[in-house]
Amino acid sequence: MTLQHCPACDGNGGRYAVTSIGNGFLRCGLCAASGQVTQEQIEQYREGQAFRVEREGREEGLRECAKRLGVSPTQLSRFERGEAKL
Repeated sequence: MTLQHCPACDGNGGRYAVTSIGNGFLRCGLCAASGQVTQEQIEQYREGQAFRVEREGREEGLRECAKRLGVSPTQLSRFERGEAKL
């Protein structure tokens, strides 16, 4: 199994962010902060990204789409980020 740089965090394991509760490092959900993913994970990530672009092109909100598909908004969001399958 060959590992590659994570496309979600560009191999950095996450990113620094400023939030309402303070500054911190947000771990990448796709690679679990390792910076490395399998080819299968990359394909899953790209599938989710393509779905999101299509959904947004229809001007359909995440909650509305999740309801139509019969899944939770959290599950749909994780799918679009490449972290889960539907």
